[in-house]
Amino acid sequence: MNVLFYSVPIMDFAGGRLVPAGQDFPPNCPSLSTYLLAAVLRDAGHRVSVIDLVAVGSISLDLDDADLNGAGLIAISATSLNWPAVLDVIGQIRAADVTAPVVVGGVHPTMFSDYILSDFQTIDYVVRNEGEVALTDLCARLEEGEDVSSVPNLSWRTSDGRVVHNSVAPVLDVDRLAALPLPAYDLMPPGIYPSLPIQSSRGCPFSCSFCSTSHRRSYRGVAPEDFVDRLEAVLALGRNRVMEPDLIQIIDDEWSINRKRSTAILRELDRRGLEVQMTYDSRANDFLLDDEYIELVAPHTAGVLVGAECGYDDGLRRIGKGTTTERLRDCAALLHRYDIAHCAEFSFILGLPWESKEDALETVRFAFSLASNFGVTILLQWYWQLPGSHLWDASYARGIVAPAMYNEFGFFRNLYLFSTGNRLEVDEVWEVMDVIDTLTSVLVLRGHDRTAIRARPPAPIEINFPRAAGIPPESSSLQLVRRSQRELDRAGN
Repeated sequence: MNVLFYSVPIMDFAGGRLVPAGQDFPPNCPSLSTYLLAAVLRDAGHRVSVIDLVAVGSISLDLDDADLNGAGLIAISATSLNWPAVLDVIGQIRAADVTAPVVVGGVHPTMFSDYILSDFQTIDYVVRNEGEVALTDLCARLEEGEDVSSVPNLSWRTSDGRVVHNSVAPVLDVDRLAALPLPAYDLMPPGIYPSLPIQSSRGCPFSCSFCSTSHRRSYRGVAPEDFVDRLEAVLALGRNRVMEPDLIQIIDDEWSINRKRSTAILRELDRRGLEVQMTYDSRANDFLLDDEYIELVAPHTAGVLVGAECGYDDGLRRIGKGTTTERLRDCAALLHRYDIAHCAEFSFILGLPWESKEDALETVRFAFSLASNFGVTILLQWYWQLPGSHLWDASYARGIVAPAMYNEFGFFRNLYLFSTGNRLEVDEVWEVMDVIDTLTSVLVLRGHDRTAIRARPPAPIEINFPRAAGIPPESSSLQLVRRSQRELDRAGN
């Protein structure tokens, strides 16, 4: 069977036209799921092709493309963020009278398979959860003209329009994960992406209330030697295709959660003389058990994201983070001591559903202290209602959010959707932003780069309730100094 994969970027309107947005501007790395599933089907004997719209930076299709018109199945992976663009791509395909069945998978379709198949007749199948087995079985059944009722993880429509959800297969165990083929990066357009993604584990053993990650409470880590074998092969595959061939993005939900395994991987890298640079996510706690892990990982660190989330202990407890502000501070100090603080980003969430203005400011001031004292970069992001988290599920149960809210471009500019997850008043949001601006100015005066704290106002507030520009002209310098001193006192610096 001829199978065509589309890799679809996150898109939004800017200046009246659709442009790539979020993590897809500029393109960071190719979609692992797209290229891995393409490889799985190729190994099963199918002819596969990939149209990488993320690399192109556009979702305008070439409707005369031979791969499109010759496809027996069209496959697209979707998140909530790129879902509007996925719908646009499918709409173009159907408007061109292409009749090949369309299957969607990924986080968003998994959560809303019933809604998608009921409301979008342009979509024929949804693969829920992991796709390697389901997609292979679906292709085999379609190629032979057989019934699809036993394909695991598949949702589909009967001839009378009834939506059927097949049973869910067990997740792939570590041996099957290790045996998967290399992603089909040979099909990737060269010279576009900085680096390649790779996965050493799948799933996360935790279940934080704000997180929409798939496979929570389902962690599976590939054996260290198996992973390093795979890493070497991926490096060779990307040698002439990416701009930084010795840089790898480990896209595990939590790369270092099994610290014994991560440490063994790092030892194996050193034993083989692999001077690879990595970006990865790590928990603060993982750095603090002893110095062995950080001693091994520091030379390979091009970037590390620490999900700090809250700057006060009650907030960390409420989201189920399993850490404390003391541990977050100790982690930042340790990264500074091993000279990788400049590679580290600590991400925080502002405006969680229970938070008052003072809670948000406590997080801001704590984050400032980490940047000021240890030189880490701070990401301050306003809470958004993204499907898949426990917080979103609670809002859905109350009837205040629905999957249809994520069908249109720019849903993250939707004032109502923002307000469903945030209790701060408009003036309080701007007060928080004023404090962020003030503390950023203090950091600059202390010799830090202005990007040491990265934050933007929530788009719905910025659009609908713009702040008056600038500081009032009277005594503006004195006003800034006094405000800065107040914030330094509150931050304990």
